[in-house]
Amino acid sequence: MKSFIHNNTDYIANAFTIPGINPAKEVLTYKGWSNPLYTWNGFQCPVFDKETTERILTEAEYRFRYEGEKLFYNDGEYFDDIEVEHTKAIIDGEEKIFYGLGTYLWTWEIETIEYSTAFNKIKLPLLDFSSAANSITALWDELTEAEKEILAEKYPFTDSFDEAVLKIRKWVDHVRNTK
Repeated sequence: MKSFIHNNTDYIANAFTIPGINPAKEVLTYKGWSNPLYTWNGFQCPVFDKETTERILTEAEYRFRYEGEKLFYNDGEYFDDIEVEHTKAIIDGEEKIFYGLGTYLWTWEIETIEYSTAFNKIKLPLLDFSSAANSITALWDELTEAEKEILAEKYPFTDSFDEAVLKIRKWVDHVRNTK
């Protein structure tokens, strides 16, 4: 999903960076949505889907909990039980919740490095792919053998399943060799 509209506000997908919230103090990048015209002290105010929000908090080693749809986190140092703003939007006929993690507190920025057109076309799908791969891996063992066979027959690739896996494997090997 590249964009959505909620309460007459255009939310546009982008890659957002945040410096130093994890123990290694690295600059981390996540897929989220924002209205680029709406900022706080010059910083972006993105919203993230639930899965990405949980990944950010986990990588930052913050404790978090839910009370219904409300999300609270504790950074273990300065703040206890910060409630994260959330909003709902209907996307492709399904209601989704988006969390404004760090809005008015964290220094989110849109990734601004100049990349090739090809890179810009692949970066958001790659973040989607990463999230999907993590979800598939986490859920695969819960499937029955019959369900696994159905998914193997009706996979969303234009190539055969084996050809798609081989292409992904080559890409992963290339990424590992360039680090």
